[in-house]
Amino acid sequence: MLRLYVATMFLGLLSGGAAYAWSCEKYAPNVVNLTGTLLTVTAYGPPNYGENPGTDSLETVPVLRLDRPICVDEDPLDGGVSPPERDIVAIQLVYSSATAKFRRDLVGRHVSVSGTLFHAISGHHRTDVLMSVTKQKDVPLIPRAEVVDALAAARAVGDAIGACPSHIGRRRASTLIALCSWVSSSRYPPCNMGNPCKAATEHVRQMCPQSAPDADLPCENYGLPPEYARP
Repeated sequence: MLRLYVATMFLGLLSGGAAYAWSCEKYAPNVVNLTGTLLTVTAYGPPNYGENPGTDSLETVPVLRLDRPICVDEDPLDGGVSPPERDIVAIQLVYSSATAKFRRDLVGRHVSVSGTLFHAISGHHRTDVLMSVTKQKDVPLIPRAEVVDALAAARAVGDAIGACPSHIGRRRASTLIALCSWVSSSRYPPCNMGNPCKAATEHVRQMCPQSAPDADLPCENYGLPPEYARP
């Protein structure tokens, strides 16, 4: 019930379900990097988790509101403890002083977090999938207009050889690489400043097959936000 409550809070992030151009994430021991807005959620805790509000305690937990919905594949080796999950829009973050500490100064800000995923197993778990955090950092966002401008500039140089910054400038190239990295599901994507611009623009096109080839900002129909994080 509590996990349903938290999911409902963020339901507006989905419109008709997510269409995934990227592959699903994996449970631990795979390390996952996610971006989103760090929030805190308060819900009823022990002893009855909301059945008796007058006597139940309140628990406040950190939650990452994801920039884009994700899916997580089932772990077939753990006896059903880690089932597949789809349309995940928020993930509870679990901190250990040995790896990373919760930073209250980051609440309300756009962040990048790394760690391992595990499935909810107790009433203290407020989302279906949680992350054991090992790293976190504040990540500025790039306005949509800058992303559109960088992509248009890269398309304009076509098949030009040589490093992308030499043709469209370092700031535009950095923005293009951010977009390329954002939409990529490849372990080794061609999102590199040393590559020709076309390597990044073609990869974006391949990762956003439902977008028109000349769309101002591909993948927007997947529910991606109008701003992108620099890698």
